[in-house]
Amino acid sequence: MAIRTTVNLDLETATLLKQEAEKMKMTHSAFIVRISQMLMKRAKSLHRAEGTVRYQKRNASAGWNTVHVQFEQNEYSSFIDMRNLFKSSVSRLIALVFQDYLISKRKMTHNDFLMKFSDKKQYTGHKVEYNNFKTFILWKIYWLSPT
Repeated sequence: MAIRTTVNLDLETATLLKQEAEKMKMTHSAFIVRISQMLMKRAKSLHRAEGTVRYQKRNASAGWNTVHVQFEQNEYSSFIDMRNLFKSSVSRLIALVFQDYLISKRKMTHNDFLMKFSDKKQYTGHKVEYNNFKTFILWKIYWLSPT
């Protein structure tokens, strides 16, 4: 079942993201899912044990654009778990991973991109476990290692 939602991105990021998706001949939703695999490589630097959810930096002069995206159930669940684990809005996570993509794309051809980000195992291997002990609760989140 497909889940439709929206994310807010600054106008420049939203425009570039749509352009890159068109270059790769895919929808921006599919493109976002593919590049999101890069987030797990940053897991140690993104993880926060405490604090509030972080959002994109506010820039009064930058315009904002609402981007409509569609995820499969398992992709959506993975994004929600990343949101909780990294204490970041989904919009912020997408903006961060897109900036990572722009940096790494200088070294990638179209075929390199398709080979590197064609695997959707990240979402099929996703699992969450909950254990309630007398004095604490233990959550375990499993993702297959991104390639």
